[in-house]
Amino acid sequence: MAEVATDTLTVVRRIALADNPCPSHLALAGTRLWVGYGCGQAYGGVVGLDVTAADPQPYGLTFNKYGAPVVAAAGGTVVTGELGLGPGNLEVYDVSTTPATRRGEISGHTYGLGDLNDIAISADGSTVYSAFNSPDQFDAWDTPEPDPT
Repeated sequence: MAEVATDTLTVVRRIALADNPCPSHLALAGTRLWVGYGCGQAYGGVVGLDVTAADPQPYGLTFNKYGAPVVAAAGGTVVTGELGLGPGNLEVYDVSTTPATRRGEISGHTYGLGDLNDIAISADGSTVYSAFNSPDQFDAWDTPEPDPT
């Protein structure tokens, strides 16, 4: 992964993600960059990077996913979801401290959600918005206390 100065379009530094191949989804909140990674149908997850560090080292948030999860981050909240699964779950994490704490899950089984397309999060991290193909809808979910699993 490369950090590029947008004014000069030059590479400032490269950040190694050899153990986290195929980075696909990015979300920045404060000084942390969250990266959804994974190639094909296995070995995906989400790692975080402190972009203020001289040599950012990835630290794991989720592992063993089917490909690269989508990621949304704001404030001290990160939400992840796996694309194309049915039922499709959203996992909610408190990342205001290290290590992160899993707050809970928005259950695709409970709400009949399948085939996640994308997620977004409010600026304060209190609400996540999801787009699922089944049942073709957009939803808003409270992140401080999602349904426990």
